[in-house]
Amino acid sequence: MSTIQDLFQQAQLTEAAYANFWNTTTNSTITDPELVTAALIASGFSSDPNNPAQSAQATAFVTQWRVVDQQPNTASGFSATVFEKLDASGTGTGQYTFAVRGSENFWSVGGIIDWFSADFGQIGRLGVELHHRLTHSLHFVMNHQKLTRIE
Repeated sequence: MSTIQDLFQQAQLTEAAYANFWNTTTNSTITDPELVTAALIASGFSSDPNNPAQSAQATAFVTQWRVVDQQPNTASGFSATVFEKLDASGTGTGQYTFAVRGSENFWSVGGIIDWFSADFGQIGRLGVELHHRLTHSLHFVMNHQKLTRIE
């Protein structure tokens, strides 16, 4: 795969990490391709939820990647998703990507906490976010076999 194709895949995974793949009713990660597609479109994957081209992009994404697990947004603003690459037949390849979502929208309640606590409070002042995201990220990765939740 060329560098441009690799970068495109990584950009898509980064953008997909902003989608909410968490089912609050069942308290579990959404993995069904149709529901994943709907979550991608609802998140603005590629910009406009009413844009048919965006639906095509989300539909194409789920033929190439499977949502394995997601740590839904924590109080500190941490959220990450594990994706598995699929082969042409839709079978998992065993190649996983751990995608960490960036900061929330500043104008949301969670965004204000996220920006002032981690972004301005730690990164802006100290140059590094010292606790919540790093701790949650390490916990999520180290427990990838169990894929436990952080409350």
